[in-house]
Amino acid sequence: MASIMRALNTEWATVADSPAARRALMRWTARHPELGAAHSVDDFVDTRSRPEWGDQAQRALAAEAPTDEIAARTLLQALLGGLAHLGVRLAPDDPDVVDEAVSMAWNRIRTYPSQRSGPVAGNVLLDVRKEVLRTRGDGAAIPSSDPLDRCCADSRQTPEEVVCGRAVVEELAAARDRGMVSSAALATIFRTRVDGESLAEVAEDMGMSPDAMWRRRSRAERRLRSLPLAS
Repeated sequence: MASIMRALNTEWATVADSPAARRALMRWTARHPELGAAHSVDDFVDTRSRPEWGDQAQRALAAEAPTDEIAARTLLQALLGGLAHLGVRLAPDDPDVVDEAVSMAWNRIRTYPSQRSGPVAGNVLLDVRKEVLRTRGDGAAIPSSDPLDRCCADSRQTPEEVVCGRAVVEELAAARDRGMVSSAALATIFRTRVDGESLAEVAEDMGMSPDAMWRRRSRAERRLRSLPLAS
């Protein structure tokens, strides 16, 4: 475990039991009645048994995070597992990558756009992934940040070429830009259907449960099947 992870987990035990955290919880539940089931800030950290409530909870934390440090810290704690997995997966030989990923996530959480759609955990992790890749100029063994670009850059003759044809990709990108599917959902489809990653691995990467990830992919694929894709 990276030193920053140990430090944050140790710190969290103090933060979660502090008067400031109890006051913050009262503020959040007053402003967001859908969070009424929460008894402590720890409920916001491990939401895998309640993925739908967890999505609502993370949206509420993201809305509070720009002006509420406890909200930002709670959301960061909820994403630590996904950040650690993401950093090690992108740069397994770089001892500093997890520290960088955590720092990037913190900055993203404190500036999270209130109007942004899609799951907060997936959005933050995708943003961090993109920034980690962007900051590494020697990325010969590192995939590109956009699954659409990565797919089209593969010149090997495989069955996936039908999916990765430029016209199809442009249609899928247009669907994403029109809001029919989120970037996170589209990334999930490419990572599991084209790159061959398991749903469980992608779910852990994005801080979601496999069941919630499966539902996200299924909804997105139903929408995409209705599109008149170019042939």
